[in-house]
Amino acid sequence: MKEITLWMIVQSNNSKHIDNFNTINQKIHLQYFPAIQSCEHYQIFSDFAVHKNYFQKTYVNQLQNSPSVLGENLSHMLLFNKIIEKSNHDWNLILDGSILLDTDKFLKNYEEIIKTAEEKECECIQLYMPPKFFLMNNRAKCEDKELYDLSLQIDNKAYLINKKGISKFIEHYPLQKNIIEQFGEMIPSWKSLYWKNDCFHVM
Repeated sequence: MKEITLWMIVQSNNSKHIDNFNTINQKIHLQYFPAIQSCEHYQIFSDFAVHKNYFQKTYVNQLQNSPSVLGENLSHMLLFNKIIEKSNHDWNLILDGSILLDTDKFLKNYEEIIKTAEEKECECIQLYMPPKFFLMNNRAKCEDKELYDLSLQIDNKAYLINKKGISKFIEHYPLQKNIIEQFGEMIPSWKSLYWKNDCFHVM
Protein backbone atom coordinates (compact mmCIF):
# COMPACT_ATOMS: atom_id res chain seq x y z
CA MET A 1 0.00 0.00 0.00
CA LYS A 2 1.28 3.46 -0.95
CA GLU A 3 1.66 5.32 2.33
CA ILE A 4 1.04 9.05 2.59
CA THR A 5 0.74 11.53 5.44
CA LEU A 6 -2.56 13.39 5.77
CA TRP A 7 -2.75 16.91 7.21
CA MET A 8 -5.57 19.30 7.95
CA ILE A 9 -5.04 23.01 8.54
CA VAL A 10 -7.62 23.87 11.19
CA GLN A 11 -8.84 27.22 12.46
CA SER A 12 -8.68 26.50 16.19
CA ASN A 13 -11.48 29.01 16.91
CA ASN A 14 -13.84 27.48 14.33
CA SER A 15 -15.97 24.76 15.91
CA LYS A 16 -17.21 23.48 12.53
CA HIS A 17 -13.64 22.95 11.34
CA ILE A 18 -12.72 21.18 14.58
CA ASP A 19 -15.78 18.92 14.34
CA ASN A 20 -14.91 18.17 10.72
CA PHE A 21 -11.35 17.25 11.69
CA ASN A 22 -12.60 14.94 14.44
CA THR A 23 -15.13 13.26 12.15
CA ILE A 24 -12.54 12.49 9.46
CA ASN A 25 -9.91 11.54 12.02
CA GLN A 26 -12.17 8.78 13.36
CA LYS A 27 -11.99 7.08 9.96
CA ILE A 28 -8.48 7.91 8.74
CA HIS A 29 -5.56 9.31 10.70
CA LEU A 30 -5.11 13.05 10.18
CA GLN A 31 -2.32 15.26 11.43
CA TYR A 32 -3.71 18.43 13.03
CA PHE A 33 -1.99 21.66 12.00
CA PRO A 34 -3.23 24.88 13.64
CA ALA A 35 -3.92 27.68 11.19
CA ILE A 36 -2.16 31.00 11.68
CA GLN A 37 -4.55 33.57 13.16
CA SER A 38 -3.13 36.66 11.47
CA CYS A 39 -6.24 38.82 11.95
CA GLU A 40 -5.62 38.88 15.70
CA HIS A 41 -1.87 39.47 15.54
CA TYR A 42 -1.25 40.93 12.11
CA GLN A 43 1.80 43.03 12.93
CA ILE A 44 3.55 40.14 14.66
CA PHE A 45 2.98 37.77 11.75
CA SER A 46 3.74 40.35 9.06
CA ASP A 47 7.10 41.07 10.71
CA PHE A 48 7.69 37.33 11.05
CA ALA A 49 6.89 36.70 7.36
CA VAL A 50 9.44 39.28 6.25
CA HIS A 51 12.10 38.39 8.83
CA LYS A 52 11.93 34.67 7.96
CA ASN A 53 12.09 35.48 4.24
CA TYR A 54 8.69 34.03 3.34
CA PHE A 55 7.44 37.22 1.68
CA GLN A 56 8.87 40.46 0.42
CA LYS A 57 7.96 43.44 2.56
CA THR A 58 6.25 45.24 -0.32
CA TYR A 59 3.77 42.36 -0.69
CA VAL A 60 3.10 42.10 3.05
CA ASN A 61 2.34 45.83 3.13
CA GLN A 62 -0.37 45.26 0.51
CA LEU A 63 -2.16 42.82 2.82
CA GLN A 64 -2.90 45.23 5.66
CA ASN A 65 -6.51 45.58 4.50
CA SER A 66 -6.84 41.79 4.07
CA PRO A 67 -5.06 40.46 7.15
CA SER A 68 -6.54 36.96 6.96
CA VAL A 69 -4.76 36.34 3.65
CA LEU A 70 -1.38 36.46 5.35
CA GLY A 71 -2.39 33.76 7.83
CA GLU A 72 -3.84 31.56 5.09
CA ASN A 73 -0.56 31.77 3.19
CA LEU A 74 1.71 31.27 6.20
CA SER A 75 -0.31 28.27 7.36
CA HIS A 76 0.63 26.36 4.21
CA MET A 77 4.22 27.61 4.22
CA LEU A 78 4.83 26.61 7.84
CA LEU A 79 3.19 23.25 7.18
CA PHE A 80 5.59 22.78 4.26
CA ASN A 81 8.47 23.23 6.70
CA LYS A 82 7.01 20.59 9.00
CA ILE A 83 6.48 18.16 6.14
CA ILE A 84 10.09 18.51 4.99
CA GLU A 85 11.36 18.03 8.55
CA LYS A 86 8.92 15.48 9.98
CA SER A 87 6.88 13.63 7.37
CA ASN A 88 7.97 10.05 6.75
CA HIS A 89 6.36 9.93 3.31
CA ASP A 90 7.10 11.56 -0.03
CA TRP A 91 3.43 12.30 -0.75
CA ASN A 92 1.38 14.42 1.63
CA LEU A 93 -2.32 15.27 1.51
CA ILE A 94 -3.13 18.82 2.64
CA LEU A 95 -6.71 19.79 3.45
CA ASP A 96 -8.31 23.01 4.59
CA GLY A 97 -10.56 22.64 7.62
CA SER A 98 -13.59 23.40 5.45
CA ILE A 99 -13.06 20.34 3.23
CA LEU A 100 -15.36 17.35 3.68
CA LEU A 101 -13.74 14.03 2.75
CA ASP A 102 -15.38 10.80 1.65
CA THR A 103 -12.68 8.58 3.12
CA ASP A 104 -13.92 5.32 1.58
CA LYS A 105 -13.81 6.69 -1.97
CA PHE A 106 -10.45 8.32 -1.37
CA LEU A 107 -8.82 5.20 0.06
CA LYS A 108 -10.15 3.12 -2.82
CA ASN A 109 -8.62 5.36 -5.49
CA TYR A 110 -5.68 7.40 -4.26
CA GLU A 111 -2.94 4.81 -4.86
CA GLU A 112 -3.76 4.49 -8.54
CA ILE A 113 -3.93 8.28 -8.85
CA ILE A 114 -0.48 8.70 -7.29
CA LYS A 115 0.93 5.88 -9.43
CA THR A 116 -0.27 7.58 -12.60
CA ALA A 117 0.99 10.95 -11.37
CA GLU A 118 4.45 9.52 -10.71
CA GLU A 119 4.54 8.02 -14.19
CA LYS A 120 3.89 11.55 -15.49
CA GLU A 121 6.58 12.97 -13.14
CA CYS A 122 3.88 15.07 -11.49
CA GLU A 123 4.65 16.59 -8.08
CA CYS A 124 1.31 18.21 -7.20
CA ILE A 125 -2.25 16.98 -7.70
CA GLN A 126 -5.15 19.39 -7.27
CA LEU A 127 -8.07 17.58 -5.62
CA TYR A 128 -10.89 20.11 -5.50
CA MET A 129 -12.14 22.52 -8.13
CA PRO A 130 -15.57 24.21 -8.35
CA PRO A 131 -17.45 22.94 -11.45
CA LYS A 132 -17.43 26.30 -13.26
CA PHE A 133 -13.64 26.42 -13.07
CA PHE A 134 -13.34 22.82 -14.24
CA LEU A 135 -15.16 23.85 -17.42
CA MET A 136 -12.50 26.52 -17.92
CA ASN A 137 -9.78 23.91 -17.35
CA ASN A 138 -11.54 21.19 -19.34
CA ARG A 139 -9.70 21.83 -22.60
CA ALA A 140 -6.55 20.47 -21.02
CA LYS A 141 -5.38 17.11 -22.28
CA CYS A 142 -6.97 14.19 -20.45
CA GLU A 143 -4.16 12.04 -19.06
CA ASP A 144 -6.47 9.38 -17.69
CA LYS A 145 -10.21 8.98 -17.26
CA GLU A 146 -9.94 10.98 -14.01
CA LEU A 147 -6.65 12.89 -14.31
CA TYR A 148 -6.31 16.09 -16.30
CA ASP A 149 -3.41 18.39 -16.98
CA LEU A 150 -3.96 21.37 -14.71
CA SER A 151 -4.03 24.72 -16.48
CA LEU A 152 -5.83 26.85 -13.89
CA GLN A 153 -4.98 27.15 -10.19
CA ILE A 154 -7.91 28.66 -8.33
CA ASP A 155 -7.45 27.57 -4.71
CA ASN A 156 -5.47 25.32 -2.40
CA LYS A 157 -8.16 23.76 -0.21
CA ALA A 158 -7.20 20.17 -1.07
CA TYR A 159 -4.11 18.85 -2.81
CA LEU A 160 -1.54 16.08 -2.79
CA ILE A 161 2.04 17.28 -2.96
CA ASN A 162 5.38 15.50 -3.15
CA LYS A 163 8.28 16.64 -0.99
CA LYS A 164 10.26 17.36 -4.16
CA GLY A 165 7.52 19.78 -5.19
CA ILE A 166 7.65 21.50 -1.82
CA SER A 167 11.42 21.92 -2.12
CA LYS A 168 10.98 23.53 -5.54
CA PHE A 169 8.35 25.87 -4.11
CA ILE A 170 10.57 26.99 -1.23
CA GLU A 171 13.28 27.97 -3.71
CA HIS A 172 11.07 30.90 -4.77
CA TYR A 173 11.07 32.59 -1.35
CA PRO A 174 10.62 35.42 -0.57
CA LEU A 175 7.36 35.55 -2.53
CA GLN A 176 5.93 38.70 -4.04
CA LYS A 177 2.48 37.14 -4.52
CA ASN A 178 0.05 34.87 -2.66
CA ILE A 179 0.74 31.16 -2.73
CA ILE A 180 -2.23 30.33 -4.96
CA GLU A 181 -0.69 32.51 -7.67
CA GLN A 182 2.68 30.89 -7.02
CA PHE A 183 1.07 27.45 -7.27
CA GLY A 184 -0.20 28.54 -10.68
CA GLU A 185 3.27 29.55 -11.77
CA MET A 186 4.58 26.18 -10.54
CA ILE A 187 2.23 24.20 -12.81
CA PRO A 188 4.86 23.60 -15.56
CA SER A 189 7.70 22.59 -13.22
CA TRP A 190 5.42 20.53 -10.97
CA LYS A 191 3.65 19.06 -14.01
CA SER A 192 0.50 19.60 -11.98
CA LEU A 193 -2.57 17.45 -12.52
CA TYR A 194 -6.19 17.71 -11.47
CA TRP A 195 -8.02 14.63 -10.18
CA LYS A 196 -11.70 14.98 -11.01
CA ASN A 197 -13.34 13.10 -8.16
CA ASP A 198 -16.28 12.87 -5.80
CA CYS A 199 -14.20 12.61 -2.61
CA PHE A 200 -13.68 16.26 -1.69
CA HIS A 201 -16.35 18.88 -1.06
CA VAL A 202 -16.48 22.25 0.67
CA MET A 203 -18.79 22.75 3.66
